[in-house]
Amino acid sequence: MPNGNKIPGDLDANLDDKIDKNHDRKTRKWYIVLFIIFVFAMLGVGTVLVFGGTHWPIGKHTAYTGPKLIVISIDGLRFDMVAYNTTPNLARMADEGIMSPLVPAYPSLTFPNHYSMMTGLLPNKHGIIGNRFADLSRGESFDTRLDNCTSDASWLVHGEPIWTTLEREGGRAGIVHWVGAGCRFGGKRAKYAFPFRRHTHPEFVTDALIKLASIRGPKQTPNLLMAYYSLVDSTGHRYGPESVQVQRALGIIDKEIGRLRLFLSQKYPDTNLMVVSDHGFMTVKERIRLEDIWAGYEDSTMKAVCSPVTFLYPKLGVDVSGIVKRLKRQIKRKHPGKIKVYTRESMPSEFDFTGLPGRIPKIILQAEPGIAIDCSANGDSANDSDSNMLPKGDHGYDPKDPHMWAIFIAQGPAFMRDTLSLSKRINTKIKYTKGLPHTVDVYRVMANCLDLTVKSSLDSKARLENICFTKPFL
Repeated sequence: MPNGNKIPGDLDANLDDKIDKNHDRKTRKWYIVLFIIFVFAMLGVGTVLVFGGTHWPIGKHTAYTGPKLIVISIDGLRFDMVAYNTTPNLARMADEGIMSPLVPAYPSLTFPNHYSMMTGLLPNKHGIIGNRFADLSRGESFDTRLDNCTSDASWLVHGEPIWTTLEREGGRAGIVHWVGAGCRFGGKRAKYAFPFRRHTHPEFVTDALIKLASIRGPKQTPNLLMAYYSLVDSTGHRYGPESVQVQRALGIIDKEIGRLRLFLSQKYPDTNLMVVSDHGFMTVKERIRLEDIWAGYEDSTMKAVCSPVTFLYPKLGVDVSGIVKRLKRQIKRKHPGKIKVYTRESMPSEFDFTGLPGRIPKIILQAEPGIAIDCSANGDSANDSDSNMLPKGDHGYDPKDPHMWAIFIAQGPAFMRDTLSLSKRINTKIKYTKGLPHTVDVYRVMANCLDLTVKSSLDSKARLENICFTKPFL
């Protein structure tokens, strides 16, 4: 682990301010925890370690068969970003396994899509409809930049994470900074849980996975490991997805994937490995100030997730239709064809963004590809990250746009091997159809690998499952 707040490799040093100031102290703390876990597990000492509200049961040492499934999320990894010259380890994994694009759920943002992957439900069912939003029935706002939101399970309206289902059926899970990892769903965290953090050194995430995978014991071995890497997303927002900084960030994450694959090949070759992402990325070409198209800020109580999806919550008693007409009129006059205005009732059915009247806003502004809505002049941050800088890259656009497509790569005994080369897969023009795999479909694949039953009430379909276990995508 590098000293200070330096991100490993030759990534631009200006990204250091994306790491929490207290990162060194927290990282050392978690390293100590991991070391104690590992030592107690290897010694076979039966005890329970409690640290930072997380319980770490360590049982008697017995023969170990390894985890069934490891799932890695690389936030913001667009489907076409994998290539041999920039991501050789991911490219080899794709060539030796299977690869597919994933259409994100609407809106194409981090928290809605991670919750869809881990619950098998769409945002209008699980209720995490954005990275920031208001819940008028609760009288509260959800903000991923606040620990009291990211660690509060009560924001989940329906469903439960796959690790909760697994542990209720007798399995064990280790969750490393994945979205929702710090929440007590059903009153309990995962057996081994590192709460969500936006910015953690990639090396630490991999170290944690390797340590957790090495825990031995009949009731201690994690069957499922899940981890989250944020570097590509934070770099893409700051410098743009086509920047050299993003290429370097990809290289850093790719080295960690290579390190994990080497460990698995030497210790646990029968473990299934999946790499997923939540959405793609697009270069921001134009910014439109919200005040340019709407002077009546007194009509709204909140603006959330600005750029390119903006939620507007009018005050009680305000004529919503009048606000919508005024917005459309201003957009047509000043920025024709660049922003669409929807009400909760007029949202396109393909977005599956209706219901939850206290949470899904009455007015939604959706920017066209490459357009960013800037609320910074009115005291709101420029985007839904924790940076006040205007982004050079963004997501949240129409999920059907290929720039928004996430990625799925899988390798292991449970998966088929695609005979088509990586270059042909990447260069093949793929048109959007309803049959394309979606991020919500990842749930069914995980459940299949873990021998869990998928409820018929879930939104997760067999689109990805068929590709993984029956017929490759291309």
